[in-house]
Amino acid sequence: MISVIIPTMWFSHRTVPMLEELCDNDHVSEILIVDNIKSIRPPLPESDKIRMFEQDQNIYCNPAWNLGVSNSRCPICILLNDDVTFDTKFLKNMSDGLKNYGVVGVHPESYGKLYGREMKKEDEGKLEHGGLPPSGWGCVLCFKTKDYVEIPEEFKVWVGD
Repeated sequence: MISVIIPTMWFSHRTVPMLEELCDNDHVSEILIVDNIKSIRPPLPESDKIRMFEQDQNIYCNPAWNLGVSNSRCPICILLNDDVTFDTKFLKNMSDGLKNYGVVGVHPESYGKLYGREMKKEDEGKLEHGGLPPSGWGCVLCFKTKDYVEIPEEFKVWVGD
């Protein structure tokens, strides 16, 4: 089963529709929302899968990721930026991909490099391109919960991309 962790400030129009899809997905056990601006939270789908972590102020993405992973109840976590949408049928593919790779997520076209070097022909079989969003720029990272290394909280990642 999968825990999906979404830090949010509720600025994206994509967040609630993505939550609805995640709530309906059989591979998702829980959705941990780190709410960095609870005063503007929109109406959300009613689901036992949603676990809300309200913050008094913006704690930024990396502390929110750390909070979500540390509260996960599942062996697999997905860090999902709140402005990302994707076909949730890829969730099973992503979790299955962890059998061969340490992390599944960001495509090199997002950054232009893979593992700190230019992408090479032999890397192509390791990647599946899920498509680029029509606007915005977020990421989806899937990994084994036990392999997560906390990000130092003094590094304030804002917007999380």
